[in-house]
Amino acid sequence: MAKTEAAVEQQLLPLLDHLARVGRRAAEATMSPGGLRPRHLIALKLLSEHGPASQQGLAEALSLDPSNVVGLLNELEERGLITRRRDPGTSSSCRRPAPESCAWPRPGSAG
Repeated sequence: MAKTEAAVEQQLLPLLDHLARVGRRAAEATMSPGGLRPRHLIALKLLSEHGPASQQGLAEALSLDPSNVVGLLNELEERGLITRRRDPGTSSSCRRPAPESCAWPRPGSAG
């Protein structure tokens, strides 16, 4: 019986993968006029519900590498959907400037 279940799973996994890709493409096509992808919407939803967050906090909440969160926030800021401010609790130095660590949804923006 376990062999039969494993065989069924092996047949279903490629189908599920294909369906997930088709669904993702359809969702992205629906959002394409605004140029937003699901990760943009998820980040905006988190910021809307939980308020300002550090880049590290967003990386953890989104299960993304922090370097990918920087790009994500840059894209949202370029579209005017968020503003970023430096964390007032950090001090800057010549070697390591204070990071732009707070993302804030703009009043009246999506989210």
